[in-house]
Amino acid sequence: MLAKNREDFQKIHDILVSYQEADGRVISGPFVKLPTRKELPDYYQVITKPMDLWRIEKNIHEDRYKNMEAFENDVKLMCANAQEYNMEGSMIYQDSEVLSMVFKECKRQLANGEKDIFIEPGQFTMGPPTYVPPPDEDGDDEEGTSDEDDDSS
Repeated sequence: MLAKNREDFQKIHDILVSYQEADGRVISGPFVKLPTRKELPDYYQVITKPMDLWRIEKNIHEDRYKNMEAFENDVKLMCANAQEYNMEGSMIYQDSEVLSMVFKECKRQLANGEKDIFIEPGQFTMGPPTYVPPPDEDGDDEEGTSDEDDDSS
């Protein structure tokens, strides 16, 4: 049974790594391997239990997942970490939501007895990123406006 689980976990992992948007963009890039503490030190101050697809695959090969729930917990942790660290509406935040949906669909297909899991490219999408940077700190964006644009006179 454990070998069957490992095979299923690997199938799902491979789909998460290779899933593409309809335009061909592979969304897993930032999820494959976390940045080092040197590259992004504040990440490790915010995120206390880091998880990425590389660690998940390592855990698969080391038979650390005894059941689907344990495997799913690490996938959820990876996505939750991305959502906690990144701004809602950012591309990475949205990609984490899509990866979560892809995972759920893979799990559903396996539960239905499908041997060949297939996810259509672009099947799950969140649309364009919606994060808008905040205005200038002083809130004064009037530089460069002419008197002609001023309706207050």
